Amino acid sequence: MPRSITGIRVFIGSPGGLDDFRQEFHRIVEEYNRLEARPVGVLFEPVGWEETLPSGAKRAQALINDELRQCDYAIFLFRDRWGSPPDTSASSSLYTAGTEEEYAVAGECIASKTMGDRAVYFFPVHPGQLEDPGDQLKAVLAFRTKLTDGKDCFFKSLKSDADFASELRGILAKWRRAHAQRASSESSDSNRASFSESEIVITSPETGNTAYNFIVGQFAAAYERGDFAGALALASAGASLAKSPITIVSALFNKGITLGALNRCEAEIAVYDDLIVRFGAATEPALREQVAKALLNKGFRLGELNQSEAEIAVYDDLIARFGAATELALREQVARAMANKGFRLGALNQSEAEIAVYDDLIARFGAATEPTLREPVAKALHNKGIALGALNQRAAEIAVYDDLIARFGAATEPALCEPVAGAMVNKGVRLGALNQSEAAIAVFDELVARFGAATEPALREPVAKALHNKGIALGALNQRAAEIAVYDDLIARFGAATEPALREEVAKARLNKGVALGALNQSEAAIAVYDDLIVRFGAATEPALREQVAKARLNKGVALGALNQGEAEIALYDDLIARFGAATEPALRELVAKALHNKGVALGALKQGEAAIAVYDDLIARFGAATEPALNEIVSRARTLRENKRNASPRV
Repeated sequence: MPRSITGIRVFIGSPGGLDDFRQEFHRIVEEYNRLEARPVGVLFEPVGWEETLPSGAKRAQALINDELRQCDYAIFLFRDRWGSPPDTSASSSLYTAGTEEEYAVAGECIASKTMGDRAVYFFPVHPGQLEDPGDQLKAVLAFRTKLTDGKDCFFKSLKSDADFASELRGILAKWRRAHAQRASSESSDSNRASFSESEIVITSPETGNTAYNFIVGQFAAAYERGDFAGALALASAGASLAKSPITIVSALFNKGITLGALNRCEAEIAVYDDLIVRFGAATEPALREQVAKALLNKGFRLGELNQSEAEIAVYDDLIARFGAATELALREQVARAMANKGFRLGALNQSEAEIAVYDDLIARFGAATEPTLREPVAKALHNKGIALGALNQRAAEIAVYDDLIARFGAATEPALCEPVAGAMVNKGVRLGALNQSEAAIAVFDELVARFGAATEPALREPVAKALHNKGIALGALNQRAAEIAVYDDLIARFGAATEPALREEVAKARLNKGVALGALNQSEAAIAVYDDLIVRFGAATEPALREQVAKARLNKGVALGALNQGEAEIALYDDLIARFGAATEPALRELVAKALHNKGVALGALKQGEAAIAVYDDLIARFGAATEPALNEIVSRARTLRENKRNASPRV
């Protein structure tokens, strides 16, 4: 079956003289995609000036900055050159080099939470150059000093050029995991929410153990700045120097976390196993807590390795060991393990077993007042609702969402607001599916009133989804003007967003707005909306956006046909077929088939019967063996049109 791929765009910026390493960057990213990223549903996309074609309409640097703002992460490289000013415009007067401006733009994106992180690498310089550095190298050295003083960005001075490859692989692994953790923590109407692994533990120093105390401090600093290779060496040294049980177990736990950050998952699990064997029978609360965390992390990592049965077994072990514990730290790990077990059962389509786990979790912790326990309860209710929906128990699903909203609707903590917003979206969608459009609209309005001003990405997405679905519900009530107004509101709020989930909602809103305009017989206005969508997202590589672009092209073609612009209609179908004809995604295959069908009809209307038959032949050759019902129906129509040589069939 086709699998969903998450695209992560990484920008590379550098002054001249580092072309070989820019090529190395592309090569390593491609290699990492093949070996590490694609197998877990991730694809890194390298972005740099090479992919940006300057236009006379804007300065080249502005185009590069626009591309940079669409990226998730950024890497900057320096050696002995600083570069030249971007141009002489007032907007660039603050910067003495294009790469400096790019670094500043990345910082703005990080501050606005549209970019995750940036990293800077300094390649080694020949010692002789340092004696007489010159203006270019002086600027590079001053920039490195600025980073050292500011500590607002991860940077590293490489000991040799050969170190770049391993450093790049390490930072890609870090960013892949960070991206996955953000995705797994967000609620949506289609994805259950789970818990990621615990983070590092900073322990108190050992009295008289100077060497260990120094190592612990250095480890924390290295891990915090993203130097995971250095942190691993320090964690290993700390584990050998530690003397007390609590410092030993903490050092081992931190070593495991750091191996995970380096994407060395099997080694990470082996460290957790060592920790559990050595301290699994301990009775001291602090040691029991670390054992519980190691079990939780081991389970989470097994899940990332697609070892679902082993993952569930580890959660069962954790629950059996600590399920009766009264300490908050242990109760928290038990609740997280139960939530993750339910999540995994849901991913395995074992919805009834999943629900049973959530019911157990809610029974154990539903009355808890501690924030760390309220969050698992909220997630359990959210996921239980989704599981009930998968079993077509719609009324029970809605009742669970109501329970979640009643329990946590007044909460202000982000960890609780997110499942509440997700539950409200899901409830509204379900009411709409039950033809209760007015009730659905009321839920969406309540959600927007509560969270419409939120700045957190995990809350902005439900707001966008609520507006999108409100528009659909208004359309179902044939309130087209109100429907269009809602889509305009969504576009005004999120049209400039760079987050993939929000870009998708904006694209869908534009498409739906075009459809609504078409339903009002405003074909020219509809075409203008489709054109806007195509211009904005036509170069997108994300499957969800490609689908919306293809739909916009198809719909524009239909609208052109309604305006009796048959030749322009056919040209648009040809463009769609050329762009997406080789696609393997079911949604795109169906749109290609529809484009071929409609092209045949349009040719028939232009009295080009032979050409129409040739198009139907092409359609049948491409999709005649397909098993999807939608494709079978289109092929069947094409066969009828071909055999009867009729050209008056309505467009799809």
